[in-house]
Amino acid sequence: MTLGAAASSRAASLPSHCAEKRSSPRTIRGSNWPRSKCRASTYGRRAKNNSACFMRPHAPKCLTVASATTAPMGKLSEELQEFPHLTVPPPPHPSYSLKEIVRQALDEDAGPYGDVTTLSTIPKGTQATATFLAKATGTLAGISLASYILQQVDPTLKVDWTAFDGDRVTKGQKFGRIVGEARSILVAERVALNFMQRMSGIATATREMVDLSGKSVILETRKTVPGLRIVDKWAVVIGGGKNHRIGLYDMVMIKDNHIAAAGGIGLALQRAQEYLTEQNL
Repeated sequence: MTLGAAASSRAASLPSHCAEKRSSPRTIRGSNWPRSKCRASTYGRRAKNNSACFMRPHAPKCLTVASATTAPMGKLSEELQEFPHLTVPPPPHPSYSLKEIVRQALDEDAGPYGDVTTLSTIPKGTQATATFLAKATGTLAGISLASYILQQVDPTLKVDWTAFDGDRVTKGQKFGRIVGEARSILVAERVALNFMQRMSGIATATREMVDLSGKSVILETRKTVPGLRIVDKWAVVIGGGKNHRIGLYDMVMIKDNHIAAAGGIGLALQRAQEYLTEQNL
């Protein structure tokens, strides 16, 4: 993102690893972005009892017995009305708050004194134009979240996008522009870009696997950064993947540790089915 002549020039953009290629679709990790995994799994393959099962090398098998609930959107259903440019909705969750995640991110960055560099160097009222520039080819994600962040920092900022969540952008492509007070743009830019870079990296890796997967369905896991689960899983959907279970509450998935603690797979299955019946799930 570059600021126009009304303020000092800065450069930031989608990361170069968005277009990183891998020959195997099993696991793709970006070299620079946080090591959340986006894994290709074959859904329902080799499951002797026709239950769904993830099959990957050197990992214990797991058995999905049933979806325990159809998760309501909860807070998200109300919050999403305030998120502009929403083309791909996030997965449902009964208690997760995207607004709270944004608030925490902005508070974390500003601290008790705000952006002391901007406040001390940029006169109040200075106007600027910022451009979103892709430094690599990849799948764009995080547009709606970035738009909401800009609104929270300064409702007077004007943002125009020429590409949206799920769109392919190419290296050097300008896909958005912000016009408004320079101080506000400088406060918002890094938080917005942090979400966009992470989500675009995940979406790009997912899209690469979807394109290589043929008839397989690309799913994700619960191995997400604490606090960013819905953001990460949202990026998978934007990239063309599918959500598996969102948390511990919406699916029974029996793994080797459950089987060992329960005293065998037979007992584990029996108790799981009884529990679902008792709880009317």
